Amino acid sequence: MLLRIVVNIPAYNEEQSIAVVIGRIPRYVNGCQVLVSVIDDGSEDLTSIAAEKAGADYVHKLPRNMGVAWAFKIGICRALDVGADIIVNIDADNQFNPEEIPKLVAPLIQNQADVVLGSRFLDSSYRRIPTMKRIGNLAISWIVSILAVQRIHDTQCGFRALSKTAAENVTLSGFFTYTQEMILDLAFKRMRIREVPVTVRYFNKRQSRVVKSIGSYTLKILGIILVTALRHLGAIFLAVLGVTVISGIALALFSAIF
Repeated sequence: MLLRIVVNIPAYNEEQSIAVVIGRIPRYVNGCQVLVSVIDDGSEDLTSIAAEKAGADYVHKLPRNMGVAWAFKIGICRALDVGADIIVNIDADNQFNPEEIPKLVAPLIQNQADVVLGSRFLDSSYRRIPTMKRIGNLAISWIVSILAVQRIHDTQCGFRALSKTAAENVTLSGFFTYTQEMILDLAFKRMRIREVPVTVRYFNKRQSRVVKSIGSYTLKILGIILVTALRHLGAIFLAVLGVTVISGIALALFSAIF
């Protein structure tokens, strides 16, 4: 039986780029039908109209701007409602290459993974990422990797794909972002996670919709990671965290005294 693939595109004020992204999405992958679903996160421009004209199969207009995590969750629910076997998420700003979707979903079609993450750090694409973003991504990815007990090179990339099983089982509580929480939640649930290299373009004049301040963004991400780890690991996580903090204080005191 052929699988149904739904490509979700969360969008906020992307009237200028949404049609280009939709037009580059392959409509069949290995014989599987590909449907396009746009989740318009309360745009103030003509994003929804542009998406419809460009041939999106579904356009969901949210009543107000609810944030990327909420748009992602709604996209998952709507995709499952229309019988998706595989759900792809891609940004609406044309940073990622929709023509790489076949590469992203291949491990899912072959039942080699439950989740496939696009990674900007598995080839030379990472050299185009601004230095501060690269350093921050590396630090956060190491924390997530330790908790997930699996090396994950890029935890912040929004270009990713989920099987129906993963989509039905993922639990997302955050409103700010979903990227790290989704990985940890599904890793704790023993889902098979793989990465594939993807290319990315950066636009110098474009400001991130999520990262307004690096300090604030980092604190929010760490908070999401903490809450997710506590939800799954509970006392074990607290014990490990306590031992780590106490060991660090003891080492600092020892170094100061001796």
